[in-house]
Amino acid sequence: MRRKIEAIELIRLHGSYAGVRLEPTSAALILSEYNDFPELEGVFTEFPFLEEQNEMSCDFLLIHDSVGDFGIVGPLGGGDVLRSIQGWRDALVGKDIFDRSALACARQVVRHGYTGVTAAAFGLLECALFDLQSRALCVPAYALLGGQYSGKIKCYGSFLGVPTGDLAKVGSVAGRSSQVGFWGQKWALRADPTLGETAILQNVALAKCLVDVLPERSILMFDALGRWDVSFSRRMMDALTPFGILFIEEPLHPNQKMAYRKMQEWKAMAIARGEHLYSPNEFLDALPLDFAQPDVGWCGGLRDSLTIANICSIFGIPVLPHGASLVPALHLAAACGESVIPSVEFHVTLETRRQYFFKEKFFPTNGEIVLSENSGFGIDIDWNRVSKKQILGDPV
Repeated sequence: MRRKIEAIELIRLHGSYAGVRLEPTSAALILSEYNDFPELEGVFTEFPFLEEQNEMSCDFLLIHDSVGDFGIVGPLGGGDVLRSIQGWRDALVGKDIFDRSALACARQVVRHGYTGVTAAAFGLLECALFDLQSRALCVPAYALLGGQYSGKIKCYGSFLGVPTGDLAKVGSVAGRSSQVGFWGQKWALRADPTLGETAILQNVALAKCLVDVLPERSILMFDALGRWDVSFSRRMMDALTPFGILFIEEPLHPNQKMAYRKMQEWKAMAIARGEHLYSPNEFLDALPLDFAQPDVGWCGGLRDSLTIANICSIFGIPVLPHGASLVPALHLAAACGESVIPSVEFHVTLETRRQYFFKEKFFPTNGEIVLSENSGFGIDIDWNRVSKKQILGDPV
């Protein structure tokens, strides 16, 4: 029996949680989630938690088929992505769920080019459809991609949500987290580059603090958040070279293609980028790369991400998927293997919120996540936590 796409639905789930913030502007941590993630329960005890009872919401994309099954992906990003997803629906409803040409044809008629928000919307649609296809075949998503699943996916801890103004607290978090078993740790270099030498000294102080508390041969990475220019990047990298850092992520704005090429001539350390590259062609155009960081939900979905991983494998470029689309990234890693994808980014301060409505959590144990053999991505909603379900726009 042929299955057709019957409806594409965007929903917003509402709930409430007892949460804490590390500081007034930081993302809230949800205390109840540490029942499923006990390894990090005591990591943030040095911070004066600001406790609060909060309402929260997360958006999800569902694709329903004609026999009553559905595929799901989420939580989703901002409003622009949601509006773009709504614009794709007419082109897909009524098509066979296994008709790959339907998505390809829909992509060809994009009026303003296939990148950015448009690519992210398409990628999330492809992920939800891939989940539906996997569920229809009663196999995990990684099995539909092919490859050999090793059984465990290594994760590196991303601590971008942790305030870095107090180095004593930073050292405490990093030191305790080093016992969790993460493949490595990534921190943000937030010093304002317009401050020049002062910013360099602040970033160097953070690097020294982390190197001093982490065990020998620990993997340490930094995210520059795309805020530097070429001149500051050169000075900053020279200053950080003695610390044995694995890479600097996005020192420049993602659109500065020629500047990134120029940096290849003199850069003092490896550069990681890719979360803002939105297709295999954009990754090809960005070569050479030291580390590739595609976001599975933003760069066209699982099949395009697999193409990107294969391209990087040919050139010997390690792939470390961006963590905004954690669950699809885990299935990509399972299909590709550790030789291609040695680790996946896990946002330590964000995933307790992102997975709040998940029945089964995707949290690491000893730094590794084990995927089940359940069909699809393995995302199921815990409706006991949902106080309200809101449909965004009219479902087709």
